[in-house]
Formats: sequence, structure tokens, C-alpha cells
Amino acid sequence: MLVVLTDRMSGYTLHECDQQHKKEDRSEDMSGSDKVWARVDEQVCVGSGTCAMVDPAHFSLVDGKGRATNEPVERTEELDDAILDCPVQAILSGQA
Repeated sequence: MLVVLTDRMSGYTLHECDQQHKKEDRSEDMSGSDKVWARVDEQVCVGSGTCAMVDPAHFSLVDGKGRATNEPVERTEELDDAILDCPVQAILSGQA
């Protein structure tokens, strides 16, 4: 299930979907990879801090925005959870 909500005042769009389905899709997309990269889109990030709370080894808050390490990292469950738990889906990732 995918729900797209757009706030008419701010223009922000919030995407919600079935988390279990997303986790299955993500594991298929990145299976077999040793290293991955992650990047926070600062134009989308609202500074909730979820990424830094879920995976402090790979994310931090800098000037009120999420920031990822700038290097390829080992894929971990915490990294996957941080990506999936971002309330505005501001974290991009892929194979390194």
C-alpha cells in the first residue's frame, strides 16, 4: 500500500507505504553487495534525527539536518532500518 500526502501550504510530500514490503524490496535490490553508500538529501530532510538515533555509526545531525558518512560502508541491519525509518524518505542509497 502506498499513500502520498501533499501539504498544500508547504508543498512537502509525505510517502507512506507498507514497511515490510519495502524491506523485502530493499534486500532484493542490494543483495550480494559488500559495500553501500548512503546520502541524505538535505532539500528533503526535516531534521527528525531518526537516522542518527537508529544508526549513529553512519548518521549524525549537523546544523539540524541528517548527514551520512561520505564513504562506502558495510551494509548493516541498522543502516537498512535508518533508511526505511526516515519519515520523509530523504536517505538515498545504493551499491558502492
